[in-house]
Amino acid sequence: MDVLLCTVVYCCVLLCTVVYCCVLLCTVVYCCVLLCIVVYCCVLLCTVVYCCVLLCTVVYCCVLLCTVVYCCVLLCTAVYCCVLLCTVVYCCVLLCIVVYCCVLLCIVVYCCVMLCNVVYCCVLLCTVVYCCVLLCTAVLLVVTILTVIALCIVSVAVL
Repeated sequence: MDVLLCTVVYCCVLLCTVVYCCVLLCTVVYCCVLLCIVVYCCVLLCTVVYCCVLLCTVVYCCVLLCTVVYCCVLLCTAVYCCVLLCTVVYCCVLLCIVVYCCVLLCIVVYCCVMLCNVVYCCVLLCTVVYCCVLLCTAVLLVVTILTVIALCIVSVAVL
């Protein structure tokens, strides 16, 4: 009768261990997916930095171009043409400033979105660390269960 009870207990512990190990395996797969998302978010952040550098270069070239146009206007000798050209340049500069401000606003919004993505990635990274801690706990639990099973077997063998 004691052997039958130990066998039933052993089978129940074994079944629970298998179920628990399956859950742990799913947790590891989930952590791997989260890690892939973190890597993807890091690539996105690098893309944002690259785009910001590229946009700054374009804006710098536009400012240089506006400066060249302005200098050409100063070199004009006719007063009427100078007034007309200055008016056109002034309007173009205002338009460039408006466009530049719109671009800056878009960059700020985009950077805020990317910052949110970075925060999200940090949360995901913390989740990965948490999953690793869970995995270590699971290993300790399996070792404990195996020790209990071994003790049951030894006690049955002694009886």
